[in-house]
Amino acid sequence: MIHGSGVVTGGRGWLFTGRSGSGKTTLARIFDSAGDRVIHDDRLVLRHEGRKWVMHSTPVYRNDEPRSAPVGHLWVIAHGRANVSTPVSGAGAVGMVMANCIQQNWDGEAASRLAAAAENLVLSVKISRLSFVPDSSIRDYLLRRKAEDKTLTADAASVMLGEQRPVTLTAGGYSMWPAIRPGDTVVIEPGGARLPVPGEIVALRRDGGYVIHRVTEVTSGEEVSLIHTQGDAVILEDEPSEAAMVAGVVKKVIRSGRVIHQLRRRLPRQINRLTALIASALCGRSR
Repeated sequence: MIHGSGVVTGGRGWLFTGRSGSGKTTLARIFDSAGDRVIHDDRLVLRHEGRKWVMHSTPVYRNDEPRSAPVGHLWVIAHGRANVSTPVSGAGAVGMVMANCIQQNWDGEAASRLAAAAENLVLSVKISRLSFVPDSSIRDYLLRRKAEDKTLTADAASVMLGEQRPVTLTAGGYSMWPAIRPGDTVVIEPGGARLPVPGEIVALRRDGGYVIHRVTEVTSGEEVSLIHTQGDAVILEDEPSEAAMVAGVVKKVIRSGRVIHQLRRRLPRQINRLTALIASALCGRSR
């Protein structure tokens, strides 16, 4: 049993879990308002049935009815400044799942079964952290990130970077304007074991793709190093990322057949943002 809200959208079952006040009911309400099916908005039973995990509603409210759906993705949620979905795996993912389950600490055997079930769940279902803005934009964001073509491309790129091979992707936004522009070919090189340094541009792992931003600071603690990043044309900093979320480093871009190695930020972010908005508007008109 897990504290969470479950929904079905586009034929896919999604589960959102987190501590009290993290936004489980808010997310259920957003998806319900869009016409999606809500399995439950407070507490769910997860069962391993056949080769898949299925979430079931629980009788918490007076008018509850039995509902169930296979789980395709589980997010551990928190309110944030932007919508950001970051994959997690291994022991960290198991711990995050167990932290939101109804614990069975009174019996050692029951606790062992819960830990084994959580490990099986993590091996079978995609697990991610989700920082989100509590409005309809989060639903649109997740639907775009779960598009099949984006997922396949991101998975292939991750495999290549894991094999220490560079990856080329096409930039699609204005957050790094003017150093990186929409349509530029971005060359991502594996970062290896070293930590990036301030000023470098890194590719951060995200569900369904990457975010390419510049490192502003690196803070190292006893257990984890945090990478602070920000777009050249973005006013607010990103949520800090663990070093494991850095997929690679951008050393160059290719624009109209010309290779550009110098990717420094030369102007203040406010000016970059203003010129990016103007460029975006002019591009929209030309179309």
